[in-house]
Amino acid sequence: MAAMSSELRVTSRTPPVFLVHTTADTAVPPENSLLFVQALRRARVELELHLYQGGRHGFGLGEKEGHIGTWPIMGSLWLHKHGFAREVTLTVAR
Repeated sequence: MAAMSSELRVTSRTPPVFLVHTTADTAVPPENSLLFVQALRRARVELELHLYQGGRHGFGLGEKEGHIGTWPIMGSLWLHKHGFAREVTLTVAR
């Protein structure tokens, strides 16, 4: 269990983190992301968290379920902000 707990592995050298989770995830509870966020904040690691209402576990880039389909845009903006991407594509899945 400890080996899979991300919040136990955070250090000041942890790179910036972008998190996406849903409140209805039954496979991995959103509280896991919140514990990770607390650890990141303690270590002063930059982070961005998007916690969507509803939604299943394991959605991906092609998610078309309403507002959850906006997460790739948020991820693109975050990647660009941190210099990991040169261009940002702003399209919403329908």
